[in-house]
Amino acid sequence: MESVNVLYVDDFVMPHEIPAQTPEEKINAYWNRYYKETPDNRVHTTPSNFCLDCVESIFPRRKSRIVDLGCGNGRDSVYLAQSGFCVTAIDQSAAALMLLTQHARNSNVTVETHQGDFSRFYTPLPTNIYSRFSLHAIDNNAQETLFRNARQMVYNGHLFAIEARTTLDFDASATTHREHWEGNHYRRYLHVPTLLGELKASGFDIYAIRQGINFAPLPGVEYPHVVRIIAR
Repeated sequence: MESVNVLYVDDFVMPHEIPAQTPEEKINAYWNRYYKETPDNRVHTTPSNFCLDCVESIFPRRKSRIVDLGCGNGRDSVYLAQSGFCVTAIDQSAAALMLLTQHARNSNVTVETHQGDFSRFYTPLPTNIYSRFSLHAIDNNAQETLFRNARQMVYNGHLFAIEARTTLDFDASATTHREHWEGNHYRRYLHVPTLLGELKASGFDIYAIRQGINFAPLPGVEYPHVVRIIAR
């Protein structure tokens, strides 16, 4: 008799049994899709204003190490490398890192890349830390891990540079950080007094702070309220 393969209902994964994406998976999927599908003319490749300012007056020591947290397509990582720094760039998005690698190759510079959760990165070597529009993309627990690791890396004259969206960009009445999901896009608008307290509690001194709506403009789109903090 011819054998027959029988499939039982238990062999199927029913729709309601499909595991839901974790928040980390949702965020990673969002950014992979963004960098794969957004037209080239909407993904910036020139360095940000914050990066230009950091190279000009914040990180004056060429050839020192810099870690670019949440580097995206590497618009700032590549410029930092062009400016003489030893750059490590970290991002969850494989699509973003592919763009960075191509951009670095075209610019004839070397940028070391790592795919993964930048809040967990650690090196025992003294390192500048550069975080532009990435601190507001992680939750409170990840920030705690990041600050703990950063405190062990920022020494011997190195600095921690932050630019991030604040609660004044979302809810002026907020008295602490405010989380917000728009589809799979996560943001945590930062309450500046709270953030300063968290940095100080982690052992950092605040070297400089500025905030306003003119630091990271997207003309014709938005003028987000951001804070710039240099800690050491």
